[in-house]
Amino acid sequence: KERIKCLKLSDDGIADLNIYGDKVRLSEIVLNIISNSVKYTEPGGHIDVCLKKVPCEDPERLALKSSSIGKGITYRELNAYSASIYACLKEKGVGRDDNIVAVLPRDCHLIVAAIAVWKAGACITLVENTYAKERIEFIKRDSKAALVIDYEMFMEMLKHEPLYGHEHPDEHDACFIVYTSGSTGNPKGVL
Repeated sequence: KERIKCLKLSDDGIADLNIYGDKVRLSEIVLNIISNSVKYTEPGGHIDVCLKKVPCEDPERLALKSSSIGKGITYRELNAYSASIYACLKEKGVGRDDNIVAVLPRDCHLIVAAIAVWKAGACITLVENTYAKERIEFIKRDSKAALVIDYEMFMEMLKHEPLYGHEHPDEHDACFIVYTSGSTGNPKGVL
């Protein structure tokens, strides 16, 4: 079965992900990536399988498309952008057991940041930059963020020389923290 051809993030914040024709939200995209939904991930495999194969098999194929970036990002570009951020994360000593909070617009930036953080072997908490300041601050404290990547830092990280490769995760390593809406009080994190 063909699973992911192209990811298109629409202006309404809903992502069009070509998985069985269903629309899914951004957090579901990341969960699909890490739960072997990506075409190149072998059953029972790890995210590192996807990180190795995707850029090599069809590097000029469109990987991400968003109205904020116009033409979209190919797998080659996705690998290069995430490799630049990975290089910066390594310089900062980010690795396994670290949680990185990404406070970014709901578009391709979040996906690039997630892949870079996973290359470093760390865990990511995706936070939309449109959230209330108090909620963002709570999530940063509650998740014990080792580093917070905002839009300005993200753009600076892209200037680093790419470091290709990645750390090799253990099946017990954390990779993603999702926070609830907090409708009954403070948001609750789920690992």
